[in-house]
Parts: sequence; structure tokens; C-alpha cells
Amino acid sequence: MLSTSQNPSSLSSSIEPFSLKTTEEIEKAPSSKVTLSGSDSLLFLSTLLSDPYHLNKWPHLVIVPSEKEADLLIMTLKSFDPLRPYFKLVPFDVSVYSGFYPHPQRICQRLRWLYKAQNAKPGDIFITSMEAFLQKTISFQALSQNVLLLKKGLSLPTNFLFSLAQKGYVAAPLVEEMGQFASRGGIIDIFSPAYNNPIRLELFGDQIDDIRFFDPENQKSLSTTNEAIIIPAKEVLFDESTLENVVKKFISISQNQDKTLIRKLSQKEYFHGIEFLVPYFYSSQNRPIEHFSSPLYVWHYKEEHSLKVFKERLLQLEQEKDTSLPLFIPHEDLYASPENLPYPESSKRIFMEKISFSEKESLIQIDDSSLDPFLKTCKSLTYDKKNLFQKTEESLKKWRKEHNVFICTSSQLMLKKLQIFFEQSDLSFKIAEKNDFSWRTWQEAQNQNPHLIHLVPHSLISSSFFPQEHLLFLRGEDLLGAPKKLRTIKKETFSSESSHFFSFSDISPNDLVVHKLHGIGVFKELKTLSIREKKEEFIIIEYKDGDKLFLPVDKINLLQKYSGPESSRTLDKLGGSSWSK
Repeated sequence: MLSTSQNPSSLSSSIEPFSLKTTEEIEKAPSSKVTLSGSDSLLFLSTLLSDPYHLNKWPHLVIVPSEKEADLLIMTLKSFDPLRPYFKLVPFDVSVYSGFYPHPQRICQRLRWLYKAQNAKPGDIFITSMEAFLQKTISFQALSQNVLLLKKGLSLPTNFLFSLAQKGYVAAPLVEEMGQFASRGGIIDIFSPAYNNPIRLELFGDQIDDIRFFDPENQKSLSTTNEAIIIPAKEVLFDESTLENVVKKFISISQNQDKTLIRKLSQKEYFHGIEFLVPYFYSSQNRPIEHFSSPLYVWHYKEEHSLKVFKERLLQLEQEKDTSLPLFIPHEDLYASPENLPYPESSKRIFMEKISFSEKESLIQIDDSSLDPFLKTCKSLTYDKKNLFQKTEESLKKWRKEHNVFICTSSQLMLKKLQIFFEQSDLSFKIAEKNDFSWRTWQEAQNQNPHLIHLVPHSLISSSFFPQEHLLFLRGEDLLGAPKKLRTIKKETFSSESSHFFSFSDISPNDLVVHKLHGIGVFKELKTLSIREKKEEFIIIEYKDGDKLFLPVDKINLLQKYSGPESSRTLDKLGGSSWSK
């Protein structure tokens, strides 16, 4: 059959998401609360959020059950509109009772979301899990008053480096991560959480002569700018007017708190784990929703399930409470209630459920037809190519009579298999370019040619059928079977409740580290040794009774920096059983 695939030289970068009837219905609904019943597809939600023709006078806030759904939603959004601004709010990566502390990069990610929320633009998409959405944070006032605008040609503020430290930034020899700064001569590097890359200030005296973004990996300049925003790197900011109450509250929650921490609090010094005290630093509840000023489109995706997942998380924390290290703060103080949240006035709330029993003011029924019977047939015919091709062709022809069909895969091997299939069929096809997102143009082309199907080199999380919108999305792997994967050896990595990044810029001699197998030890030094006439680098870690472990640097993935409370902690015995327990 005729192939109408594009010439690779005509690479397109156009982005044209669909215009959907459902978004138009939501927009026209007179009620401030709308229920979409019949579908809980993240793929369908992505198409709704990507519609550039409706529901774009305000920002979008999407609340999902967990961080996993948030990541899947973002992945799917990229397939429809990769340039649409979207921001994900993350919860702390560790429990308040774990003995570890939240990773600084998670804190910076949260602050970026909050800063963007305060400056939200129409069409921006803010995504959050229920846990992250209810986790208390810095106040609107504290964040907005600690945003600093630097401009080329103007002088640096007085005591600039000291003010960076007050905002939670950490001095480093080399700026590699958010929340770090470095000063050398007439150059200051800063990685503000407001940006994806750090900035470099070139000074002439105290005057800013140049501002550049640079790549933290190779330290090379990327682009210039006339101004830069510096936002806090910590959610906890010291304020003299509230400090006394913070110290009193900290003492009251446990009589056994380390006195070192109380002294540091009193002297306005940051310490590991201070992020957990954020509820005590500000007078009100300070929920993430309070950082929005303009009306929102609030999407409640599977709200009942989201609340269930959150309640299960609270129950888990309650159980951890009884077996935890000395209490840091009660988890009840860290989270707000999901009841009576202050959504901005005039916001429109959209509830998306597969089956909805609640009586909302406006109900829009979604026809989310199941593809399970067809997909099961395809799977059963995986080794019967003749019947598989026949069944697939019959089904595609039937669907194309009334619907637009898009077959998606990111695998070049699968794309080739699909091309061979269509060349043997009575259907025509067109292969889209990798950087092309012209969904509306493809839709119009199919409306003109009832035999045309588009093969799109983008990933989808699932095959889905939305008859109401006349849209059918099929994964190539669901049609013709997943391509065989080469056998690979899975690398062993340190897996724990937290994802603590480890780099030598994070640690100094005598800092505590944690080895996956041997537990807590003291990092002593990096040492080069000759082994069988070959020089190799080793990380020297000292354990209880002075025993030493020589760890090859290529095994650094077995380490993470110890991140428990700053109190005395017995080292583990090398080769002992206490850590494995």
C-alpha cells in the first residue's frame, strides 16, 4: 500500500494539540464544580490539559493520588505539548520518624513550585500528589519577601553573600546543585531553585557586569541574561519575631531533644532536619494552595482514592511513631487537613472519576470504551502473524469509519514493524517526525482521508479509546507485541526510603556515611593504592574499634551521606549484624 511517510529532512517542530468537546463543555458549565464521570484515564486527562483552545484563562492545578501518577501524567503531557510549562510539587522523601532528613534538592524543587505558583500564568500546569499538597510549607509572605531580583549594571546588595546564607544557600567550592553558591575573585556562582541551571555573576567592583547561565556539569556558559531571580533555598527562614516561640515549641514536643539542636535554633543556625520544623516557624497553616492568587482550574483526579492513599500514609506514620528514633516532631503537625481548603475565589473545580456517586452540580458523562477484548486478542495471536495482521486490519478499518486513529511507539524497531504491516494492508499511513506534535493537523488530514492512520514516534502509557472525542490511541507494542529486549545485567544500587544523592562535594573527612551492607561509618579520606602494579582509588571508611573498609571508587553507589539527627550515634561494627537487622 502507498506510504506517505515524511522526508527526514523536513523536520517539524510544530505543536498543535487537540481541540476537544469535553473541555468546551467544562468551560461552558455554569457551575463552579464539574464532575467528569466514566473515565479515570491519565491519557485523557493529558489531552484535556493540553487543549490550547479552551480552559486557558487561568492556571491549572492537578491533584493526583501519588507521585507515581504525577510522573506518568507529566510523561504523557510531553507527548501532546512538550513546551507547556508544568511544575511538580514533591513531598519530603523521608518520614519524620526515619532518622534521615529530606534531601536539599527536594526542598529546592518544592520552593520552585511555590515560587511559580505565586507567579502563575494562564495555561501553566501545577501537579501535586495529595500528600505533597497537604504538607505545610513556607508562608506566602516569607517566600515573596525573600525573593531578590539582580540586574545587569546595578550594584550587588550589601552583605550579599551573608544574605544568601540566610536564605538557606550553602557555600561550595563548585556549584553543582540547587541551593549552592561559590565566590572567587570577581565571580559569584549561584544555583537558584527558580531556574534549571545556575547563574554566574561577573563583577566590576560591586557592580554586576554580566549575568550568565552555565552548565553545572562542565561549568561552561549557556546563555546571557539581563536579570536573575534569587529565591530561598530552604522552606525554613529565621525570623527574630517568631524565634522564641519556635524554640519553646521544639522543647515542648520532646524533653529528650539534643541540646545542640536547641542551641543552634537559638543562634539561628541551620541543621540537618530543620525542615521538619516548618510548621512552627510561621503563624498560620501555610498550605501550598495559599501561594496561588488568581483563580484556578482545579482538577481532582480520583479524589476518593487520593484521600484514601493519604489516610494510609498517615496510618503508616502513626505506626512508625512507636518504633522511631527519638521524636523529632509529631507528624500530625506537618500536614494540613484536606477539609475546607482555601481555593482561590472564582476557581472551577473538576472532579474526574471512573464511577462517581457524589451529587456534584454539573455532570459530564465520558464514554471511555474498553479496548481490553481487542488487546487480549492481539496478545493471544502474537505468534500467529497472519491472523494477527488480519484481525488488526479489520479492527482499524472499522474504527477509522468514525474515529481518528493514532498508533504510537518510541521504538524504532516497532515503528519498522508497523510500517511493514501497513505496506501489506489496504490502509495508508504517515510517519510523523520525532519533534512533531501536530495532532490537530493530523486529525484534519484523517478527516479528509478515511483510510489514513498516523504512526507517531512518542511514548504513551496505555492504549485508550475515547469515542466521545472520536479519538483512538494505540501503543504499537499492544498491537504487534513488544520487541525483544537485549538481556542486561541490572546494576545494584542503594535503595532506601530516601534517594540521597552522594558526591564528594557533599562530604568532608570525619563526616558520617552509610554503606548499604556495613552500615554507619566515618569517611576518612580518598587514597590511591597500587594493586597488582595498577593504581586504583579507594574510599577509606572507619568503623567501630578502628576497623577500616577500603571501598573502590567505582562502588560509590553503595554509599550515601548519613542524614540522621545531629546527635551522638554509635558506629556500626564492620562485619557485624546490627546493620542487617
